[in-house]
Amino acid sequence: MATESLVQDTKKLLWLFFWVSFFFWMLLWILFPTTAGEMLVVRAKRRTPSYVGDFGATLIVYSAPVIGFSIFSLLFLHLKRTYPEERFSSSRARAACRQKGRVKRLQNWMWTQPLLTRGPLGVATGFDILAVTVVLIAVAWIFFVTVVPELCLINVTPQAHLPGARQKYQMRMERSAGAFARAALLPLSLLCFPVSRGSPLLRMIGIPFQHAVKYHRWLGHLTLTLYSTHSILFIWVFATEHDASKLLQWPLTGISYISGTFAFATGVIMWLTAVAPIRRRWFEVFYVTHHLYLVFFAFLVFHVGPKMSAYTAGGIFLFFVDRFIRMVQSRHSLSLAAAKVYPSGVIELKLRKSPGVAYNALSSVFVNIPCVSRLQWHPFSITSSPLDDSRTLTVCIKPLGKWTKRLHRTLVASDSKASPSSCTFSNLLFAEGPYGHASDFYLKYDALLLVAGGIGITPFIAILRDLFHRHQAKERGLPRSIQLIWTVKRGSELVLLTDIFPPKRYSNATMHFECHAFLTGQDTQYDTGEVSLIHGGEPENEVTMNFPNVSGCEGSLSTVSATGNGLWIASLTAVASFATIFVMYVSDRSTSLQSPSGNPLSSHHVALLYFVSMLMGIGGFGGVVVLVWSILRNINSGKSYKSASVYDEEGTPASCPLPDRENVWQRNLLDNTNVMRGRPNIRKYFNAAAEWYRGKDVGVLVSGPASLQQSVAGECKAHYMSSSVESPFYFHSVSFDM
Repeated sequence: MATESLVQDTKKLLWLFFWVSFFFWMLLWILFPTTAGEMLVVRAKRRTPSYVGDFGATLIVYSAPVIGFSIFSLLFLHLKRTYPEERFSSSRARAACRQKGRVKRLQNWMWTQPLLTRGPLGVATGFDILAVTVVLIAVAWIFFVTVVPELCLINVTPQAHLPGARQKYQMRMERSAGAFARAALLPLSLLCFPVSRGSPLLRMIGIPFQHAVKYHRWLGHLTLTLYSTHSILFIWVFATEHDASKLLQWPLTGISYISGTFAFATGVIMWLTAVAPIRRRWFEVFYVTHHLYLVFFAFLVFHVGPKMSAYTAGGIFLFFVDRFIRMVQSRHSLSLAAAKVYPSGVIELKLRKSPGVAYNALSSVFVNIPCVSRLQWHPFSITSSPLDDSRTLTVCIKPLGKWTKRLHRTLVASDSKASPSSCTFSNLLFAEGPYGHASDFYLKYDALLLVAGGIGITPFIAILRDLFHRHQAKERGLPRSIQLIWTVKRGSELVLLTDIFPPKRYSNATMHFECHAFLTGQDTQYDTGEVSLIHGGEPENEVTMNFPNVSGCEGSLSTVSATGNGLWIASLTAVASFATIFVMYVSDRSTSLQSPSGNPLSSHHVALLYFVSMLMGIGGFGGVVVLVWSILRNINSGKSYKSASVYDEEGTPASCPLPDRENVWQRNLLDNTNVMRGRPNIRKYFNAAAEWYRGKDVGVLVSGPASLQQSVAGECKAHYMSSSVESPFYFHSVSFDM
């Protein structure tokens, strides 16, 4: 009880500190265009050593809260993972998890009720609309508070008193362009949070990386719209003044226009190639050009100087910390435990992982297979449950694109009968992750309605396996009723269900489960509810390869990850930030020194010092923390692996025995599936569920194409808005939104 009370109190304090720091940071942006905001930086400059300067003061004011709420959230998440509430038997802790008050209802409504199902935003919940509205209002606030006083001053200034005999309309355009640039600083400061795969901010508020990408797209559109307007207005002003040569000037001090031109051009290239039609048709082009963000950030700092870039440094710094950890993990090679190609073409890969790697049933990993492509990384949903096996995890891949089809051809061409005795290039790969939801949110519902399309079944395979394990362990408070609706083109794709075993296999399981599969294509191999390609429990034309754990091939997914131990990541963030700030202070102080020629250091030299200080802080000082973390991880992993053998002589996971092959057909989930032709009537299933689960909370999870998500979201919205429905449906999209 004492430990429980201490942990709960510590978590509450960290939660409070997180939100105080976060809202204080947002308040700073509200004050940013005002005199009060300027005075904050002035006061910070007065209370810090003289060598800190304007740059250091701005950095402290606007970046310290970001680093603060990041560290607080990491510590909170570490305690939440180390001491989950399920470990506490007190009724107070259990009741807190399932409270039904008005605040909880409002929170669920904001996060899980789609208010928009079609349009530019796609399926948008109340939180999505609130976030977009707040950012747009804040950007408009910064713009108008900045530009209105400037325009009023120009209007009352006589023409003869304008500098350089300029026209008033030129001055208005120039001031408006500057206001657009200042307004763009807010979305730019938020831009990197959604693409930090292990972002503590996103994990703290419950947004998985694969869903946060849409916020990055929205912020990217807004940022580049503002910067493009800023650039076009300045180009127009210079053209009317017949002084376009300024765009090619790079002065030693002040604004570097040519740097701004390069930043503008780079941003437009990334923007155009990120448009949905181009991104989906030519993903490789999008992937390569999007790495120009390094060039964009560099020339942007050269353009405005380190002082202005200090306003956005916090989010960018955390992104590079996340990127550094990902780079360390992705350089750690691992080997496959097994690979299987189903008759439908779907590929199943079983990856080795360290026992300390934590994930849940809705996690995903990024995979790079050098024999297919040395550069491309692709995300895949994990189809195994963390309760299956502590030494492996499984992903399923459908050959749809160039990379996946090449992988399929490589595996099929391999000798499925061979058992490699040495480490081969083909079964070595790199992976990073896992990423995804920080909690098993689906466990809190009374019933689940799972809707999948095609390969979108993969996250639900993991959920079903996880739930079956938990019911076998007699856990309390689990969903007691589950319906799965799966739409596929061919009956051969249903073979994925043969590796899942329904609750009736366990004598202690007490849950109602229904599985409905719909075939939309012309499949002659399917007849009267049975897949003809399966004979005696063994799929025909199935390619299976096992890779025993041989010398030199024992690599496994590392625990040194962006979503790993929160204490280590918090330590890395703290050490890297203090080291970076210290080097930046020294760099800023050096500007008061004279170069050998007797002239002060130029702005681009100061910007270079800014980059070097961040590199030294993250890669140098932060690298020492990662090195110690890796050494201790290797020691602990070595002890764990010596304690037990992971694979038997045939390469099968020893801790996960296979069922009796003679009875597998009577036990797998496919035998309990109701198979029909045509497309499902989603409304019919929702109406029936509303009657069956009257008075209960129903979690609706959808994974599949955008049209399927919109259809399911529309039904959730219609039933929630209906006053006659007593069973609210809570919508969750678990599809990749890339």
